Amino acid sequence: MTITDPIYRVLNKDEFDKYRDIWLECLKTFPDNFGPSYEEESENTTLKFSHVFNDSGTNDFVFGAFSKDELVGICGFITERMKKTKHRGHITQMFVRNKFSGQGIGGKLLEES
Repeated sequence: MTITDPIYRVLNKDEFDKYRDIWLECLKTFPDNFGPSYEEESENTTLKFSHVFNDSGTNDFVFGAFSKDELVGICGFITERMKKTKHRGHITQMFVRNKFSGQGIGGKLLEES
C-alpha cells in the first residue's frame, strides 16, 4: 500500500493503544528479532515504553509514521541514565508494517528520530 504524504512525529499520551497494537504485530511478525515474545508482551499491561505515555519526565520517546490516522511504523529512543552518558541513547523497537515496506518509511523514521 503506497502512502502519500506520511506524517512523522512523536507519539502522544493518548496513542498508547496504537503503539501497543503495532508493537505486538512487530513481535508476531519478527519473533527472532526482539527480546520479548509476543506471548509475554500480549499479557503485559505495561511495556518498555509505557513510561513515555505517562509524562515520565525522561527524554525517551517513540516516534511514529502515520498514514492518515493509522500508525504504520515506530522507532523508539531511550536515553542513557548515568551522569556521564546521559547525552547518549539507543534506537530500539524499529518496525514498519509489511504492507508499507519499501517506501523509505523506516529510513525517514530514523532520520526524524
